[in-house]
Amino acid sequence: MRILQWAYFFLIQLVSLVAMVIGWIVLIPFCLVQAWTSDAVSIKDGRQIDRWSWRPLNAIFGNPEDGVSGQTALIWVNGVPSTYLPNAWAPWRAYCWSGWRNSCDGLKYAFALESGPYVELAVFGHILKLGWQRENGIKVPVL
Repeated sequence: MRILQWAYFFLIQLVSLVAMVIGWIVLIPFCLVQAWTSDAVSIKDGRQIDRWSWRPLNAIFGNPEDGVSGQTALIWVNGVPSTYLPNAWAPWRAYCWSGWRNSCDGLKYAFALESGPYVELAVFGHILKLGWQRENGIKVPVL
């Protein structure tokens, strides 16, 4: 059973890689026209966030925790919460956030697996996380 779950995990990573590369192209026009709306609520902390206006994009490139444009995203800088690229041009910030930093974030919810295995490995002084980690109340794939 575990072998099948790990095989599924690596298939998910392959699908996510392909979707990420496709997103690098697909997201360009949506970011340029600022095709997002501010009518969503974060599943992480309940604050208002944004999502793609064209709803099918949210299933793959959405981010129900921090939004899609980066303008409502919170990142940690030296242990302090900060906004993501606060002085950047809005389309560029959205492209960097949804296309690069959080590419395919919506897919992790589609591939959630409550019984999925999880391991942490020390690699060259860093912790490598593999498998399904609990996040926002469900176990999602992480690599």
